[in-house]
Amino acid sequence: MAKLGDVSEIAFSGVDKKKIDGEIPIQLCNYTDVFYNRLIRPEIDFMKATATPRECKRWGLRRGDVLFTKDSETPDEIGIAAYVTENMPNVLCGYHLGMARPRTGVLDGKFLTEALGSQASRREFARIANGITRFGLTLDSTRSLPILLPPLSEQRAIAAVLDAINETIEHIELVISATECLGDALLHELLTRGIPGWHNEWREVPGLGTLPRGWRIAKLGDLAEVVMGQSPPSRTVSDWDENERHKDGLPFIQGNAEFASAHPEPKKWCNEPLKVAEFGDTLISVRAPVGETNRANRRIAIGRGLAAIRFSRIHSGFGWYFVNHAKPEFMRVAQGSTFYAIGRDDLNGLTVALPPLAEQQAIARVLDSNQLASNTAKSACTKVALMKVAIADALLSGRIRPPPMMTERSGFSL
Repeated sequence: MAKLGDVSEIAFSGVDKKKIDGEIPIQLCNYTDVFYNRLIRPEIDFMKATATPRECKRWGLRRGDVLFTKDSETPDEIGIAAYVTENMPNVLCGYHLGMARPRTGVLDGKFLTEALGSQASRREFARIANGITRFGLTLDSTRSLPILLPPLSEQRAIAAVLDAINETIEHIELVISATECLGDALLHELLTRGIPGWHNEWREVPGLGTLPRGWRIAKLGDLAEVVMGQSPPSRTVSDWDENERHKDGLPFIQGNAEFASAHPEPKKWCNEPLKVAEFGDTLISVRAPVGETNRANRRIAIGRGLAAIRFSRIHSGFGWYFVNHAKPEFMRVAQGSTFYAIGRDDLNGLTVALPPLAEQQAIARVLDSNQLASNTAKSACTKVALMKVAIADALLSGRIRPPPMMTERSGFSL
Protein backbone atom coordinates (compact mmCIF):
# COMPACT_ATOMS: atom_id res chain seq x y z
CA MET A 1 0.00 0.00 0.00
CA ALA A 2 1.33 3.44 -0.94
CA LYS A 3 0.16 7.01 -1.08
CA LEU A 4 -0.24 8.38 -4.58
CA GLY A 5 2.02 11.33 -3.79
CA ASP A 6 4.85 9.01 -2.71
CA VAL A 7 4.97 7.16 -6.03
CA SER A 8 4.19 10.00 -8.45
CA GLU A 9 4.52 13.74 -8.79
CA ILE A 10 1.06 15.30 -8.38
CA ALA A 11 0.25 18.83 -9.55
CA PHE A 12 -2.87 20.81 -10.46
CA SER A 13 -2.68 22.88 -13.64
CA GLY A 14 -3.53 26.56 -13.77
CA VAL A 15 -3.01 27.03 -17.52
CA ASP A 16 -6.08 28.84 -18.85
CA LYS A 17 -7.68 29.01 -22.30
CA LYS A 18 -6.74 32.61 -23.11
CA LYS A 19 -4.71 33.86 -26.05
CA ILE A 20 -2.40 36.66 -24.99
CA ASP A 21 -0.15 38.65 -27.33
CA GLY A 22 3.54 37.95 -26.76
CA GLU A 23 3.01 34.48 -25.27
CA ILE A 24 3.94 31.19 -26.95
CA PRO A 25 1.23 29.55 -29.13
CA ILE A 26 0.37 26.14 -27.68
CA GLN A 27 -2.32 23.45 -27.73
CA LEU A 28 -4.32 22.88 -24.57
CA CYS A 29 -5.54 19.52 -23.30
CA ASN A 30 -8.81 20.36 -21.57
CA TYR A 31 -11.27 18.69 -19.22
CA THR A 32 -13.40 17.23 -22.04
CA ASP A 33 -10.33 15.78 -23.79
CA VAL A 34 -9.62 13.71 -20.68
CA PHE A 35 -13.25 12.97 -19.87
CA TYR A 36 -14.03 11.49 -23.31
CA ASN A 37 -10.69 9.86 -24.18
CA ARG A 38 -8.98 6.93 -22.51
CA LEU A 39 -5.74 7.79 -24.29
CA ILE A 40 -4.34 11.27 -24.95
CA ARG A 41 -2.87 11.11 -28.46
CA PRO A 42 -1.46 13.80 -30.81
CA GLU A 43 -4.38 13.35 -33.25
CA ILE A 44 -6.89 14.80 -30.77
CA ASP A 45 -8.12 18.21 -31.91
CA PHE A 46 -6.79 20.22 -28.96
CA MET A 47 -7.78 23.82 -28.29
CA LYS A 48 -5.42 26.56 -29.45
CA ALA A 49 -4.18 28.96 -26.75
CA THR A 50 -1.02 30.68 -25.52
CA ALA A 51 1.21 30.17 -22.49
CA THR A 52 4.31 31.60 -20.82
CA PRO A 53 7.72 29.90 -21.25
CA ARG A 54 7.51 28.74 -17.63
CA GLU A 55 4.09 27.15 -18.20
CA CYS A 56 5.35 25.42 -21.36
CA LYS A 57 8.28 23.93 -19.47
CA ARG A 58 6.15 22.84 -16.51
CA TRP A 59 2.98 21.54 -18.19
CA GLY A 60 4.08 20.04 -21.54
CA LEU A 61 2.84 16.45 -21.75
CA ARG A 62 5.24 13.50 -21.54
CA ARG A 63 4.72 9.88 -22.40
CA GLY A 64 3.48 8.05 -19.32
CA ASP A 65 1.79 11.06 -17.71
CA VAL A 66 -1.69 10.48 -16.31
CA LEU A 67 -4.16 13.37 -16.50
CA PHE A 68 -7.31 13.37 -14.37
CA THR A 69 -10.32 15.58 -13.69
CA LYS A 70 -9.92 17.37 -10.37
CA ASP A 71 -13.27 19.17 -10.10
CA SER A 72 -16.76 18.87 -11.50
CA GLU A 73 -20.43 19.60 -10.84
CA THR A 74 -20.92 16.05 -9.53
CA PRO A 75 -18.53 13.96 -7.38
CA ASP A 76 -18.76 10.94 -9.70
CA GLU A 77 -17.07 12.88 -12.52
CA ILE A 78 -13.95 13.56 -10.44
CA GLY A 79 -10.87 11.41 -10.96
CA ILE A 80 -11.62 10.42 -14.56
CA ALA A 81 -8.16 9.58 -15.90
CA ALA A 82 -6.44 9.35 -19.29
CA TYR A 83 -2.97 8.13 -20.26
CA VAL A 84 -0.57 10.22 -22.38
CA THR A 85 0.79 7.97 -25.14
CA GLU A 86 3.84 10.01 -26.23
CA ASN A 87 5.82 13.18 -25.65
CA MET A 88 3.86 16.27 -26.69
CA PRO A 89 5.82 19.32 -25.45
CA ASN A 90 3.55 21.74 -27.32
CA VAL A 91 0.39 20.28 -25.71
CA LEU A 92 -0.12 21.58 -22.18
CA CYS A 93 -2.24 20.22 -19.34
CA GLY A 94 -5.11 22.67 -18.93
CA TYR A 95 -7.08 24.17 -16.09
CA HIS A 96 -9.51 21.89 -14.15
CA LEU A 97 -7.08 18.99 -14.62
CA GLY A 98 -4.54 17.31 -12.40
CA MET A 99 -1.38 15.62 -13.59
CA ALA A 100 0.27 12.55 -12.10
CA ARG A 101 3.83 11.86 -13.32
CA PRO A 102 4.77 8.33 -12.10
CA ARG A 103 8.17 7.72 -10.56
CA THR A 104 10.34 5.77 -13.01
CA GLY A 105 10.82 2.15 -11.99
CA VAL A 106 8.12 2.36 -9.32
CA LEU A 107 4.78 3.08 -10.96
CA ASP A 108 3.48 2.34 -14.47
CA GLY A 109 1.32 5.07 -16.02
CA LYS A 110 -1.18 2.71 -17.65
CA PHE A 111 -1.57 0.83 -14.39
CA LEU A 112 -2.18 4.13 -12.58
CA THR A 113 -4.83 5.12 -15.13
CA GLU A 114 -6.72 1.90 -14.43
CA ALA A 115 -6.19 2.22 -10.66
CA LEU A 116 -7.69 5.72 -10.64
CA GLY A 117 -10.71 4.35 -12.53
CA SER A 118 -11.24 1.46 -10.10
CA GLN A 119 -14.33 1.23 -7.92
CA ALA A 120 -12.22 1.73 -4.79
CA SER A 121 -10.67 4.93 -6.14
CA ARG A 122 -14.02 6.21 -7.39
CA ARG A 123 -15.47 5.81 -3.88
CA GLU A 124 -12.46 7.52 -2.33
CA PHE A 125 -12.63 10.44 -4.76
CA ALA A 126 -16.33 10.90 -3.99
CA ARG A 127 -15.55 10.83 -0.26
CA ILE A 128 -12.76 13.41 -0.27
CA ALA A 129 -14.27 15.81 -2.85
CA ASN A 130 -15.25 19.15 -1.33
CA GLY A 131 -18.07 21.41 -2.46
CA ILE A 132 -21.79 22.12 -2.58
CA THR A 133 -22.63 23.18 -6.16
CA ARG A 134 -19.22 22.23 -7.57
CA PHE A 135 -16.97 19.54 -6.15
CA GLY A 136 -13.19 19.44 -6.21
CA LEU A 137 -10.10 17.72 -4.89
CA THR A 138 -7.37 19.34 -2.86
CA LEU A 139 -3.73 18.73 -3.64
CA ASP A 140 -3.09 17.23 -0.20
CA SER A 141 -6.03 14.82 -0.36
CA THR A 142 -5.01 13.67 -3.84
CA ARG A 143 -1.43 13.05 -2.76
CA SER A 144 -2.75 11.04 0.19
CA LEU A 145 -4.95 8.81 -1.98
CA PRO A 146 -4.14 5.18 -1.07
CA ILE A 147 -3.11 2.88 -3.91
CA LEU A 148 -2.28 -0.83 -3.90
CA LEU A 149 1.10 -1.22 -5.54
CA PRO A 150 2.16 -4.62 -6.92
CA PRO A 151 5.65 -5.11 -8.39
CA LEU A 152 6.25 -3.13 -11.59
CA SER A 153 6.17 -6.22 -13.83
CA GLU A 154 2.78 -7.15 -12.36
CA GLN A 155 1.50 -3.61 -12.81
CA ARG A 156 2.34 -3.85 -16.51
CA ALA A 157 0.68 -7.25 -16.83
CA ILE A 158 -2.50 -5.97 -15.18
CA ALA A 159 -2.50 -2.89 -17.41
CA ALA A 160 -2.02 -5.08 -20.51
CA VAL A 161 -5.03 -7.26 -19.63
CA LEU A 162 -7.29 -4.28 -18.99
CA ASP A 163 -5.95 -2.45 -22.05
CA ALA A 164 -6.87 -5.43 -24.23
CA ILE A 165 -10.42 -5.39 -22.85
CA ASN A 166 -10.63 -1.63 -23.46
CA GLU A 167 -9.58 -2.17 -27.07
CA THR A 168 -12.23 -4.86 -27.46
CA ILE A 169 -14.88 -2.43 -26.19
CA GLU A 170 -13.66 0.24 -28.60
CA HIS A 171 -13.80 -2.20 -31.55
CA ILE A 172 -17.39 -3.11 -30.66
CA GLU A 173 -18.27 0.59 -30.40
CA LEU A 174 -16.90 1.07 -33.92
CA VAL A 175 -19.16 -1.75 -35.11
CA ILE A 176 -22.13 -0.08 -33.41
CA SER A 177 -21.32 3.27 -34.98
CA ALA A 178 -20.91 1.73 -38.46
CA THR A 179 -24.14 -0.24 -38.08
CA GLU A 180 -26.09 2.85 -37.02
CA CYS A 181 -24.67 4.86 -39.94
CA LEU A 182 -25.70 2.04 -42.28
CA GLY A 183 -29.15 2.02 -40.70
CA ASP A 184 -29.60 5.75 -41.32
CA ALA A 185 -28.55 5.37 -44.94
CA LEU A 186 -30.80 2.34 -45.45
CA LEU A 187 -33.74 4.11 -43.84
CA HIS A 188 -33.54 7.02 -46.26
CA GLU A 189 -32.82 4.90 -49.33
CA LEU A 190 -35.50 2.27 -48.76
CA LEU A 191 -38.23 4.75 -47.84
CA THR A 192 -37.61 6.93 -50.90
CA ARG A 193 -36.28 4.50 -53.54
CA GLY A 194 -37.64 1.15 -52.41
CA ILE A 195 -35.99 -2.27 -52.53
CA PRO A 196 -33.07 -2.22 -55.03
CA GLY A 197 -33.97 -3.95 -58.30
CA TRP A 198 -37.73 -3.84 -57.71
CA HIS A 199 -38.37 -0.69 -59.78
CA ASN A 200 -37.51 0.63 -63.21
CA GLU A 201 -40.15 3.37 -63.59
CA TRP A 202 -40.18 6.58 -61.56
CA ARG A 203 -42.19 9.76 -61.09
CA GLU A 204 -41.58 13.16 -59.55
CA VAL A 205 -43.73 14.05 -56.55
CA PRO A 206 -43.62 17.68 -55.33
CA GLY A 207 -42.12 17.84 -51.87
CA LEU A 208 -41.04 14.19 -51.90
CA GLY A 209 -38.75 13.96 -54.91
CA THR A 210 -38.34 10.96 -57.22
CA LEU A 211 -40.38 7.91 -56.15
CA PRO A 212 -41.16 4.50 -57.67
CA ARG A 213 -44.14 4.84 -60.00
CA GLY A 214 -46.08 2.05 -58.27
CA TRP A 215 -46.12 3.84 -54.91
CA ARG A 216 -49.17 5.84 -53.87
CA ILE A 217 -49.33 9.02 -51.81
CA ALA A 218 -51.44 9.08 -48.65
CA LYS A 219 -51.87 10.95 -45.39
CA LEU A 220 -50.90 9.36 -42.09
CA GLY A 221 -54.41 9.96 -40.74
CA ASP A 222 -55.81 7.72 -43.51
CA LEU A 223 -53.47 4.87 -42.57
CA ALA A 224 -53.41 4.92 -38.78
CA GLU A 225 -55.30 5.95 -35.67
CA VAL A 226 -53.59 8.72 -33.69
CA VAL A 227 -54.24 8.69 -29.93
CA MET A 228 -53.12 11.86 -28.14
CA GLY A 229 -52.08 11.42 -24.53
CA GLN A 230 -53.98 13.07 -21.71
CA SER A 231 -52.89 13.52 -18.12
CA PRO A 232 -55.32 11.94 -15.64
CA PRO A 233 -56.22 13.56 -12.30
CA SER A 234 -53.33 13.34 -9.83
CA ARG A 235 -55.44 11.39 -7.32
CA THR A 236 -55.60 8.50 -9.77
CA VAL A 237 -51.80 8.18 -10.17
CA SER A 238 -49.56 6.22 -7.80
CA ASP A 239 -45.91 5.16 -7.76
CA TRP A 240 -44.94 2.11 -9.77
CA ASP A 241 -44.54 -1.13 -7.83
CA GLU A 242 -43.68 -4.22 -9.87
CA ASN A 243 -44.98 -6.52 -7.14
CA GLU A 244 -48.19 -4.64 -6.39
CA ARG A 245 -51.44 -5.89 -7.86
CA HIS A 246 -53.55 -3.25 -9.58
CA LYS A 247 -56.98 -4.53 -10.51
CA ASP A 248 -58.15 -1.61 -12.60
CA GLY A 249 -54.99 0.36 -13.34
CA LEU A 250 -52.38 0.47 -16.08
CA PRO A 251 -48.71 1.43 -16.09
CA PHE A 252 -48.47 5.12 -16.96
CA ILE A 253 -45.81 7.23 -18.68
CA GLN A 254 -45.72 10.92 -19.39
CA GLY A 255 -43.03 13.00 -21.06
CA ASN A 256 -39.56 11.82 -21.97
CA ALA A 257 -37.92 10.84 -18.70
CA GLU A 258 -39.33 7.32 -19.06
CA PHE A 259 -38.90 7.41 -22.81
CA ALA A 260 -35.16 7.23 -23.34
CA SER A 261 -34.49 3.51 -22.90
CA ALA A 262 -34.93 0.76 -25.47
CA HIS A 263 -38.45 0.28 -24.14
CA PRO A 264 -40.45 2.91 -22.25
CA GLU A 265 -40.35 1.93 -18.60
CA PRO A 266 -43.23 3.24 -16.48
CA LYS A 267 -42.65 5.00 -13.18
CA LYS A 268 -46.33 5.34 -12.23
CA TRP A 269 -49.65 3.48 -12.14
CA CYS A 270 -52.89 5.12 -13.27
CA ASN A 271 -56.28 3.92 -12.04
CA GLU A 272 -58.26 5.92 -14.60
CA PRO A 273 -56.42 5.55 -17.91
CA LEU A 274 -58.04 8.09 -20.22
CA LYS A 275 -55.77 7.42 -23.20
CA VAL A 276 -54.16 4.06 -23.85
CA ALA A 277 -51.41 2.78 -26.15
CA GLU A 278 -51.70 -0.86 -27.15
CA PHE A 279 -48.82 -3.31 -27.48
CA GLY A 280 -46.84 -2.55 -30.66
CA ASP A 281 -48.10 1.02 -31.09
CA THR A 282 -45.56 3.60 -32.19
CA LEU A 283 -45.11 6.16 -29.41
CA ILE A 284 -43.95 9.67 -30.23
CA SER A 285 -43.20 12.71 -28.11
CA VAL A 286 -45.34 15.63 -29.26
CA ARG A 287 -43.81 18.21 -26.92
CA ALA A 288 -40.18 19.23 -26.67
CA PRO A 289 -38.12 17.36 -27.62
CA VAL A 290 -40.48 16.72 -30.52
CA GLY A 291 -40.28 13.54 -32.56
CA GLU A 292 -38.58 11.12 -30.16
CA THR A 293 -39.98 7.65 -30.83
CA ASN A 294 -40.41 4.34 -29.09
CA ARG A 295 -42.58 1.24 -29.27
CA ALA A 296 -45.09 0.27 -26.63
CA ASN A 297 -43.96 -3.07 -25.18
CA ARG A 298 -47.19 -3.48 -23.17
CA ARG A 299 -50.62 -1.94 -22.83
CA ILE A 300 -49.92 1.41 -21.22
CA ALA A 301 -51.63 4.67 -20.29
CA ILE A 302 -50.04 7.71 -21.93
CA GLY A 303 -50.01 11.23 -20.57
CA ARG A 304 -49.82 14.66 -22.10
CA GLY A 305 -46.75 15.09 -24.26
CA LEU A 306 -47.04 11.67 -25.90
CA ALA A 307 -49.11 10.21 -28.71
CA ALA A 308 -49.67 6.65 -29.88
CA ILE A 309 -49.86 5.86 -33.60
CA ARG A 310 -51.74 2.62 -34.30
CA PHE A 311 -51.17 1.36 -37.83
CA SER A 312 -54.17 -0.68 -38.87
CA ARG A 313 -54.16 -0.29 -42.65
CA ILE A 314 -50.45 -0.72 -43.44
CA HIS A 315 -47.65 -2.95 -42.16
CA SER A 316 -46.88 -1.76 -38.59
CA GLY A 317 -43.13 -2.29 -38.98
CA PHE A 318 -43.04 -0.14 -42.10
CA GLY A 319 -45.10 2.48 -40.26
CA TRP A 320 -42.62 2.49 -37.37
CA TYR A 321 -39.68 3.16 -39.68
CA PHE A 322 -41.60 5.79 -41.61
CA VAL A 323 -42.31 7.76 -38.42
CA ASN A 324 -38.59 7.64 -37.53
CA HIS A 325 -37.69 8.86 -41.01
CA ALA A 326 -40.17 11.74 -40.70
CA LYS A 327 -38.56 13.39 -37.66
CA PRO A 328 -37.19 16.37 -39.69
CA GLU A 329 -40.75 17.05 -40.86
CA PHE A 330 -42.03 17.02 -37.27
CA MET A 331 -39.38 19.57 -36.35
CA ARG A 332 -40.36 21.73 -39.32
CA VAL A 333 -44.05 21.96 -38.40
CA ALA A 334 -43.57 22.19 -34.62
CA GLN A 335 -44.79 25.46 -33.10
CA GLY A 336 -44.59 27.21 -29.76
CA SER A 337 -43.19 30.15 -27.83
CA THR A 338 -41.75 28.64 -24.62
CA PHE A 339 -41.45 25.12 -26.06
CA TYR A 340 -42.19 23.41 -29.37
CA ALA A 341 -45.07 20.98 -29.86
CA ILE A 342 -47.03 19.22 -32.58
CA GLY A 343 -50.71 18.29 -32.53
CA ARG A 344 -53.06 15.65 -33.89
CA ASP A 345 -53.56 17.55 -37.16
CA ASP A 346 -49.79 17.69 -37.73
CA LEU A 347 -49.57 13.92 -37.34
CA ASN A 348 -52.67 13.12 -39.38
CA GLY A 349 -51.56 15.46 -42.17
CA LEU A 350 -48.13 13.91 -42.61
CA THR A 351 -47.59 12.77 -46.22
CA VAL A 352 -46.63 9.12 -46.67
CA ALA A 353 -45.01 7.61 -49.76
CA LEU A 354 -46.59 4.15 -49.58
CA PRO A 355 -45.28 1.08 -51.42
CA PRO A 356 -47.43 -2.05 -51.94
CA LEU A 357 -47.83 -4.31 -48.88
CA ALA A 358 -45.26 -6.89 -50.05
CA GLU A 359 -42.61 -4.17 -50.38
CA GLN A 360 -43.58 -2.66 -47.03
CA GLN A 361 -42.90 -6.05 -45.47
CA ALA A 362 -39.58 -6.45 -47.32
CA ILE A 363 -38.40 -2.97 -46.28
CA ALA A 364 -39.29 -3.66 -42.65
CA ARG A 365 -37.36 -6.97 -42.74
CA VAL A 366 -34.19 -5.30 -44.04
CA LEU A 367 -34.34 -2.53 -41.45
CA ASP A 368 -35.21 -4.99 -38.67
CA SER A 369 -32.13 -7.02 -39.56
CA ASN A 370 -29.89 -3.98 -39.29
CA GLN A 371 -31.51 -2.98 -35.99
CA LEU A 372 -30.98 -6.49 -34.63
CA ALA A 373 -27.28 -6.30 -35.53
CA SER A 374 -26.98 -2.96 -33.75
CA ASN A 375 -28.81 -4.21 -30.65
CA THR A 376 -26.66 -7.35 -30.55
CA ALA A 377 -23.48 -5.29 -30.70
CA LYS A 378 -24.74 -2.95 -27.96
CA SER A 379 -25.58 -5.90 -25.75
CA ALA A 380 -22.12 -7.38 -26.32
CA CYS A 381 -20.50 -4.04 -25.51
CA THR A 382 -22.45 -3.79 -22.24
CA LYS A 383 -21.45 -7.32 -21.24
CA VAL A 384 -17.76 -6.76 -21.99
CA ALA A 385 -17.83 -3.45 -20.07
CA LEU A 386 -19.36 -5.19 -17.04
CA MET A 387 -16.79 -7.97 -17.35
CA LYS A 388 -14.02 -5.36 -17.40
CA VAL A 389 -15.28 -3.79 -14.16
CA ALA A 390 -15.25 -7.18 -12.42
CA ILE A 391 -11.83 -8.18 -13.76
CA ALA A 392 -10.33 -4.77 -12.94
CA ASP A 393 -11.66 -4.93 -9.40
CA ALA A 394 -10.18 -8.39 -8.90
CA LEU A 395 -6.77 -7.53 -10.39
CA LEU A 396 -6.39 -4.09 -8.82
CA SER A 397 -7.37 -5.36 -5.37
CA GLY A 398 -4.95 -8.29 -5.55
CA ARG A 399 -7.66 -10.93 -5.20
CA ILE A 400 -6.46 -12.35 -8.52
CA ARG A 401 -2.77 -12.20 -9.49
CA PRO A 402 -1.55 -12.42 -13.08
CA PRO A 403 0.28 -15.69 -13.71
CA PRO A 404 4.10 -15.40 -13.76
CA MET A 405 4.30 -15.97 -17.51
CA MET A 406 2.22 -12.82 -18.09
CA THR A 407 4.51 -10.66 -15.97
CA GLU A 408 7.50 -11.80 -18.03
CA ARG A 409 6.25 -10.71 -21.43
CA SER A 410 5.66 -7.18 -22.68
CA GLY A 411 2.25 -7.52 -24.31
CA PHE A 412 -1.09 -9.23 -24.06
CA SER A 413 -3.89 -9.57 -26.59
CA LEU A 414 -7.48 -10.58 -26.10
